[in-house]
Amino acid sequence: MLKNVVNQNSEMTNKMPAKDEVLDKQLFEAAIDGCEKSRNHLFLRHYLPVHLYIKKALVSDADADDVTQETFLLAHRFLASFQGNSKFSSWIIGIAVNAVRNHFNRNYKFKNVHVNDDYLLDSICVHVNPERLLSAKQALKKVSAAVNSLDDIHREAFHLGIVKGLPKKEAYKLTDTTYQAFRNRLHKVRKFIRESVPEVA
Repeated sequence: MLKNVVNQNSEMTNKMPAKDEVLDKQLFEAAIDGCEKSRNHLFLRHYLPVHLYIKKALVSDADADDVTQETFLLAHRFLASFQGNSKFSSWIIGIAVNAVRNHFNRNYKFKNVHVNDDYLLDSICVHVNPERLLSAKQALKKVSAAVNSLDDIHREAFHLGIVKGLPKKEAYKLTDTTYQAFRNRLHKVRKFIRESVPEVA
């Protein structure tokens, strides 16, 4: 819905002048008082920088669109929780950071693989660090590639012990090996991922 009119505001940039912060505050106060037009205007002003951040953090444009929509749905739902102690732009980017993290947590390829918050939080700063964001995207692609390069028995251990999160004493019974051998396989998988992609270990 917001995306349909974002092209009308293509001149918007990531840097919000002081006068824009004042306008944000005025729009927020009116939105809290029930003015739907002010709420829509407030969100529209921040759509482009939020969407650009999410597109830099994710590989797929379709995923970026979905996570952007999720961000603004959450912002709408929790708008009254904004206390005004920080910039509205920082608050809504913070929601985007959590939405991106949740996206990775929902994706089985990245489940139980820790992504350093520095990669996500860099974009909250006024001076976005595109090199760090690109590194994060590349690191996550490396994780996927590393998992796909495993042989069948180690990919099975990864799926049972990491993706599904089964206890080792249950997971090994679903394989053709012993408990100790399964533990060894899982240990090798984790070590392999840490060594292959140290930036997300």
